[in-house]
Amino acid sequence: MTSPQPPSRTLTAAQSVIIERFSSFLDAERARAADIEALRNIVAMGLRHFVHPDNSAIAFELMALAAEAVGEELTPAGIWESGARGELWLHHAVAFRAALANPDAPEPTNPRRAGHLGFTAYNDEPGPHGPWKTFNGRAVLGWDDLGEPTRARWVAAGRAERDKALEMAAYRANRALVDAGIKDTDVRALVAGAILSALSSAQDSASASRNG
Repeated sequence: MTSPQPPSRTLTAAQSVIIERFSSFLDAERARAADIEALRNIVAMGLRHFVHPDNSAIAFELMALAAEAVGEELTPAGIWESGARGELWLHHAVAFRAALANPDAPEPTNPRRAGHLGFTAYNDEPGPHGPWKTFNGRAVLGWDDLGEPTRARWVAAGRAERDKALEMAAYRANRALVDAGIKDTDVRALVAGAILSALSSAQDSASASRNG
């Protein structure tokens, strides 16, 4: 089974730096590894370090480098099974890849969206003077009118909540598939990724309805 293929894209400067650093890490570990098993283990640990928590968007590029370093093939869905099996970040990466393949889909790991959702929900909850009012009854500033430090705090809080919710959803989805007898890593990753993408779409639609 193959995953949806995203269109060609230009990596950001920061993403290119991460990929270059990972490539250098692989070169160094290849030179010092005692045997292939030791190399496979350290590369898998390195992959987890480089992907989690902020680099799911380039996880497939990193997996391709990791597989090449240990002389293994990727699965038809582009997954390096030795390093990605059971990893929670894999579901984030698959969801992100699926979103890239569909230009109309929201980015499932957009931290600004998570911060904006939390900000909106917080102010929707009525206080002593009603919703969208400060403690002394003044109107709350809109998201775009907040200062950058305040927006950054909302993003940080929303991102923490979102990541924990996605981890729990991915784990439960994966566990349910295993219990149902579905062992194939590609299938489990794609199904969990689709669930997370659908969850992200639903949250975006709800937010748009509230703010429209």
